[in-house]
Amino acid sequence: VWDRRPAQLLWLRALARERQGKLPEALADLDEAAAFFDETADFHDSRAQVLAELKRFDEAIAAQTRALELDPENAARYLNLGWYAYLADALEDSIRATRRALELEPANATATFNLALAQLASGDDQEARIAHAAACDILRAQSSDEQARVLEAVLRDLKDFREKRPELGGAIDEFEALLPDIRDERPRPVRPASP
Repeated sequence: VWDRRPAQLLWLRALARERQGKLPEALADLDEAAAFFDETADFHDSRAQVLAELKRFDEAIAAQTRALELDPENAARYLNLGWYAYLADALEDSIRATRRALELEPANATATFNLALAQLASGDDQEARIAHAAACDILRAQSSDEQARVLEAVLRDLKDFREKRPELGGAIDEFEALLPDIRDERPRPVRPASP
């Protein structure tokens, strides 16, 4: 029987190094611990995230696929796989994985926004607009904190997309124009009446 404690410590150190931005060191720790965690989906998920941050998208996709082999009904893992495929410009794979995430978790605003982005990138403007509108509807039903978290990520992703695909600036402007409406719909604090 192997003692997994040293490998567990490597995995924990890898997570800490990732948070510190020490990505090559984090990946080295994960690679060293890999033999002990081949049957652990969370381990492959951690490894995929580090690989994606290193822009090694094909390897991230392979690691995320392994996580899904071990945990095939996990919407978050499909969401990640779809995002890594999007970043690798494997748009059909991105759309397929993101749709699977939405089958498992239909009210996932992030997945729906990601689907819209992948569809827009693949040239399917009509479906992208439908997905974006659906994502906005999902977001309206969420808490203010969740709205803020998702909106921050969506605005960042749209900015990155604009830099990558400037020829689609008009569609991006349209997508961004819908987002402030959501922010304006958040409950505002009520000020006490003046005496």
